[in-house]
Amino acid sequence: MTSKTSRRDTLATLNQRKWLRKVPLAGAFLNVFFPNMCPLCNHVIPGDTILCSNCLEKLLLLSPFPAPLRGRESMEKVHVYASYDSILGRLVRAYKFGPFPHVSRFLAFFAHELYRFWLLDGWIVPVPPHPASLRVRGFSNTGEICTQITRQYDSVPVASGAVRRRHSRYVPQSTLQLMEDRQKNIRGAFQALPGKVPQNVVLFDDVMTGGFTLSELSKTLQPVTRKQVGLVLVSGQLDQ
Repeated sequence: MTSKTSRRDTLATLNQRKWLRKVPLAGAFLNVFFPNMCPLCNHVIPGDTILCSNCLEKLLLLSPFPAPLRGRESMEKVHVYASYDSILGRLVRAYKFGPFPHVSRFLAFFAHELYRFWLLDGWIVPVPPHPASLRVRGFSNTGEICTQITRQYDSVPVASGAVRRRHSRYVPQSTLQLMEDRQKNIRGAFQALPGKVPQNVVLFDDVMTGGFTLSELSKTLQPVTRKQVGLVLVSGQLDQ
């Protein structure tokens, strides 16, 4: 991992809304009529920032979980950054379920850090969203993070178009309580696109609970890949 000073500088840079700094009158207007709130603690913060300094400091204290989880199907292992109940987990939830798509730049930072921490060298393949989810949310949660990874870290290969989600009835995994229902719900959900799947892949998702989504993606890619590992920002399995 990079030094603490370097990480602090990087996170501070990611925390800037640079366009507002270039247009101070717009920032002043927004501050008066639409106060900027930190998505993690709901404190009012300057309009040209994304997170408050206190929450940014807590993120700085994070480090990757030191041991991989056991993989399923063709995945050798799954690397997780933090638990679902951590401050990173709160940031992921704000990103997915609140109006904060711009925090994807922070999530890309932690995904890249986890990738480098474990010295991975495969192509990142994000879990593709269901078309209905894409319409509701307006963006792909994993896809936007991978777009930020490509913009910020050009040394990390990303294969966003390697897999597509089949058009089936949409039932979010988070709404299902029973593990067997989640497993059944995601079965057969993915389709590998011919000629677009690399041999060495890093299957990426922002959240893992039961692990069925990554497991199904791994099964789908098993015939066309040589090596698979998982990469997840937060997992509820670390809270158990």
